[in-house]
Amino acid sequence: MWWQNILNIRDGVGEVDTGWLTDNIMRQVGDGEITLFWYDPWLEGKPLCELYARLFELAENKLDTVVAMCARGWGVNGEAWKWCRRLFAWEEELLGDCIICVSNFSFQVDRVDKWIWKLHATNCYTVSSAYCFLTELEHDRHHQLNNNNFLWLKVVPLKVLIFAWRLFLDRIPTRDKLLQQLRLRRR
Repeated sequence: MWWQNILNIRDGVGEVDTGWLTDNIMRQVGDGEITLFWYDPWLEGKPLCELYARLFELAENKLDTVVAMCARGWGVNGEAWKWCRRLFAWEEELLGDCIICVSNFSFQVDRVDKWIWKLHATNCYTVSSAYCFLTELEHDRHHQLNNNNFLWLKVVPLKVLIFAWRLFLDRIPTRDKLLQQLRLRRR
């Protein structure tokens, strides 16, 4: 099932939750030369275009890098903040929150920007870490199905409910299961 999800993501079809990928990568900013201020997840693990969606809609400089925004000044009256119209009072409050968020950031000028993979201790992507995450995700989804009360509907005959319950638990005595049990007994 998870492999089908990956193929759907690649092909751009179906209603696949791509959140697992974007939730597990992050941009580590060094000099800020190649990290996009609005689009890359470099603060708090989410892109600023999601954290401050309203400001992003109004921003004129959507493709600026972090270093470019900082160079223009991202303080209260900084030149970095260019809007397609004047901000309303509540949008100015939102801008104040964004300014506080970015003002605590400091560059590492001796390093280049790079992607971080959160699912591995080395912060580098590995197929095994993605596989483990996706299979665990699929197992959790399967477990949630088992725990839902939809199996115990009163309009369905009891023998059908028991069969569905055994099916979800992978307890149907199929030929493969019986052969597997036979092999285990021979050992």
